[in-house]
Amino acid sequence: FVVCGLALHSKKDYDAAILEFETAIRLDPKNANAFGAKGDVLVDTEKYKEAAEQFTTAIAIQPGLNRAYIQRGWANYNLGKLGLALADYTRAIKATPSIAELYYLRGIVYRDQKKLAQAAADLRKAIKLDPNYEDAKLELALMSKPAKKNR
Repeated sequence: FVVCGLALHSKKDYDAAILEFETAIRLDPKNANAFGAKGDVLVDTEKYKEAAEQFTTAIAIQPGLNRAYIQRGWANYNLGKLGLALADYTRAIKATPSIAELYYLRGIVYRDQKKLAQAAADLRKAIKLDPNYEDAKLELALMSKPAKKNR
């Protein structure tokens, strides 16, 4: 059911994918991947609160499921829960410190928290890991520009 749900998700048949994941969960309530995959669909449909709940369940079942931390971080970021997003991205970075995107995502959270030194450090780390990371370069450049004063 999970494989079928993943195929449906890739075809953007979100409702059918959700049904497949729910069937997988009914058959095996300890299937962390099914909870995570359902959360992925909910993120894609911008149902962030429900998505965060699915990822939390996946993490409770399988605490090492790094993808669930990353996706829950994104859901929490979109819910405006920056502290929770920061914690999830920090946890994901500890598990996989060589992924540039994680530093970029955490840098964006720091930026939104007005912690610009930490944001810049994470964006620089993302660029160091992936010198072609254009989004990180752009964010760093935008942060480096002095704010224009209103006249």
